[in-house]
Amino acid sequence: VNDAGDRPDIYFIMLDAYASSRSLKNNMGFDNHEFIDYLESQDFYIPAGGRSNYTNTTLSMASAMNMRLLDDIAALNPGDSDDPSALIEMTRNSEVMDFLRARGYKILHFKNVWMPRRDLGYEDLYVGCERSGFFSLGGDEFSVSLIRTTVADPFLTRFGIVQDELRARRLCDFSKIPEIMRLPGPKFVFAAFSVPHPPFLCGRNGEPVRSIETSYSVWGSREQYLDQ
Repeated sequence: VNDAGDRPDIYFIMLDAYASSRSLKNNMGFDNHEFIDYLESQDFYIPAGGRSNYTNTTLSMASAMNMRLLDDIAALNPGDSDDPSALIEMTRNSEVMDFLRARGYKILHFKNVWMPRRDLGYEDLYVGCERSGFFSLGGDEFSVSLIRTTVADPFLTRFGIVQDELRARRLCDFSKIPEIMRLPGPKFVFAAFSVPHPPFLCGRNGEPVRSIETSYSVWGSREQYLDQ
């Protein structure tokens, strides 16, 4: 991107909890080179030896989208606060997005939980399927957490209703990418997908997995992770 008019479409794709090839090989004995080689053959840029600055997604996103470490985070979240709102705002109003907006880019967000729809004077577009179907009243993580506190939880999870909806939304998100490619540019697509992050919902061939575990904090086995 430059001021001379070269403004290509930019896709920032973040697969939550997707380990680097080195980590997969060293820690799980899994060789991921075939997939990485294919992406590079299609002109994707894959950072070699990439690693997250933080172990928390909202921290990592705020850091990456502002191109700096968050040494001043204590001032944003005083005490032991777990409130992520300051980090969410740092991502939505990040230096990267402001830089691109100033150069005529349209910003497209997938992750509605991180990127609330309230208007802050921008003309950003919100795409993806996170607020559709069974979870239309809230983001998926909130809805699942709420369900787990009710008497409906054993029935909805045992019969696979929660898992099916989460799986359908994830697949729907991916299906939106070809549609977005046809939109006029220049555009910056901020695509944060909750895979292969738990809950683990698919087998290695994409088939549904009937696990009754829907928690975002239960990691399960090595095999379940790799199958995602």
